This record gives sequence, C-alpha cells and structure tokens, in this order.
Amino acid sequence: MKTVFYKTFIKNLLTQEININTDSFRLILLKPDYVFNTTDESYEDVKAYEVGGQNTGYTPGGKNISLKMVSSPDDKFIYVTGNNVSWDSFSSVFRYAVLCKENGNLVCCIDFENSNTIDKAQLSIEWSVGGIFRFTLE
Repeated sequence: MKTVFYKTFIKNLLTQEININTDSFRLILLKPDYVFNTTDESYEDVKAYEVGGQNTGYTPGGKNISLKMVSSPDDKFIYVTGNNVSWDSFSSVFRYAVLCKENGNLVCCIDFENSNTIDKAQLSIEWSVGGIFRFTLE
C-alpha cells in the first residue's frame, strides 16, 4: 500500500483551508483504470473513476471518515489516523481509496497496488496503528 498526496493538499493544510482535526472528510473508492495525477484538486477531477452503480453496495461520494492528527510519544512525527470504514454487500473492482474534504478538496490517494474484486461481501478498510499517513519532524 502506498499513499501519495495531491499538490493542493499541502497548500490547503498550510493556509488552513483544511483542518484535519475539525473538518469533515470522505473516503471514496476508485476503479483500477484511474491514473493518479498530483494536480487533481477536487472530487470532480476523480469522480468519473469512482466505483458504484446499481447493486454494488456503494453510494457515490463514499463514506464519512473522521480524521485526527496525533503526535508520536517521542515527538519525532505526527501521524493522521481515522475511523475504519466498511461497506456491506459490496460488489465491485477497486484499486484506490481517496481521502477528500467534505467540500471536495482532495487530500491523498491510497494505492492498494493491485486490483481488488469483492462480490457481495463486506469490505472493510482498517488503518494500521501508525495511521493513514504521517509527517516526520526533523
């Protein structure tokens, strides 16, 4: 699994357009034919690749996810964690998960590095104890 950031995320974070601890976010799933583009800025730029359709168990726009910034005990890094997300009776093929602010501003793209096919089963995305991503403080 690899996480890459959209260029506007860092700008939006530094200008406080995005506040990880207080803003509302969504996790959306994208099909394998999506090609990450660092210059994509909003949900509108990626929604054509979103999974979905009838009988998929997935609603366009994804699921709400609450994010939180946490400092490591040794203050060597800050990591961002979030609640686990799941879909019941999910049926589709996906490769990417994209975090975006509720208003559509893109944060990052998580590449699972392979296509995943789920057929009428629960799909759960559970984050590691190290978080979704982290910033090293050096």
